[in-house]
Amino acid sequence: MKNVRSKLFLLLAFLSMCVGVSFQNSNHVQGTESHGSLVSAQGYASSNMGAADTVPITGVSVHYNGTLFVGDTNQIIYTLSPTNANNFQITWTSSDENVLTVDENGLVTTHSPGQATVSYKVTQAGVSNYWTGELLYSVSVNDTVPMTGINVHYQGNIRPGEQEQLTYKLTPADANNETITWQSSNTEVATIYANGVVHAMNAGTTTISYVARQKK
Repeated sequence: MKNVRSKLFLLLAFLSMCVGVSFQNSNHVQGTESHGSLVSAQGYASSNMGAADTVPITGVSVHYNGTLFVGDTNQIIYTLSPTNANNFQITWTSSDENVLTVDENGLVTTHSPGQATVSYKVTQAGVSNYWTGELLYSVSVNDTVPMTGINVHYQGNIRPGEQEQLTYKLTPADANNETITWQSSNTEVATIYANGVVHAMNAGTTTISYVARQKK
């Protein structure tokens, strides 16, 4: 589950006499970046009456990544309130082990596309009541073809007031599921729209950068 992050700097050098804009580019490919969705689930319980040395649990928060691909793993993280709650045990159960399994430490491993829930149960020594909750997971097949390079195409000369559409090609040609974000370092010289159109404003110099990401 990897995002490929690439960055290309396009130098827009507006000539002082406003005769045009020249572009120079250089590739700067950075490492992978991974982003996941954060889901929070709360447990529930009634009154707690435990042994004399047991600090009763008053709340359970569980954090996990609920959107995964086949073959991924996800470590479920939980937090108990108060922080000094003790004498507890937590168990995890998968509703469909064909889709995903979960071990005794809360590590989820996915096996096939589909949806499944992971149920948890928190018990304490000497406490009759317990905390429980369910975490919903959606598992899909990763159809992303990783990109290994990007070539940006442009005319190379525009005048203030003119526009130019920047286009790009990915390597390999079947790389997919990409999103491109553009940014100008000096919007008084030139702006760039979300679709990659550069709008020359005034004479000067700016840097247009873009970041290409792929679906995890």
